[in-house]
Order: sequence, then C-alpha cells, then structure tokens
Amino acid sequence: MLIDKINNMTKLELFNKLITTAKANGYEGPDGQHIGHIIDGTNAYSIFFREDFAIAIWGDGESLKSFGSGLHASSKSVPRWEIALCKLASSKDKWKFMEQNVNFD
Repeated sequence: MLIDKINNMTKLELFNKLITTAKANGYEGPDGQHIGHIIDGTNAYSIFFREDFAIAIWGDGESLKSFGSGLHASSKSVPRWEIALCKLASSKDKWKFMEQNVNFD
C-alpha cells in the first residue's frame, strides 16, 4: 500500500484526483485497476505517459515554442500536452510535478 505524502495528499489521493479530472475531460482509458496497488508510485506512470490521458489533463491547445538561437532559431507550435509530458519525463519527482502542474478546478 502507498503511504508516501506529497504536501498534504497521499500519492493514492493525488492519483484518484488525476483520474477524476481526466475522466471529466473525456479520458476513457484505464483508470488504474489494471496496475493493482500503486507500489512506490512508479507503476502509475503507465497512465501518466499515455497520450489520451495527457490530452485530457493538459489539453491539446498549442503553445509557441522557440528552438535554437541565431541562424538556427525557429519557432513551432507544439500541443500543451506534449510540452507537459517532456517536462514530466525530465522531472525528478513526477508526483510533485503532477500536483503542481495540473489544474484540478
């Protein structure tokens, strides 16, 4: 069973809140029952990194991103969910990232 806390919420509470938010935004994928108990919080990543889950959490609206500098500079519109997944992947504490970067309202 999972008892790690992130701020005042356990990982399980945060996970349930994420699933509720995603479903409210149209997510129809797995809701965690296929992963059993959340052990050390890493098996939930099988849901966090799903494209349909990420779209439901962060939306598919686009943001303008700039790449490179000088003559090699370019700009490209990138969906917000892709930007968020890149940041999530490089985040040391993925649970904390989810808690701080998902709008639950």
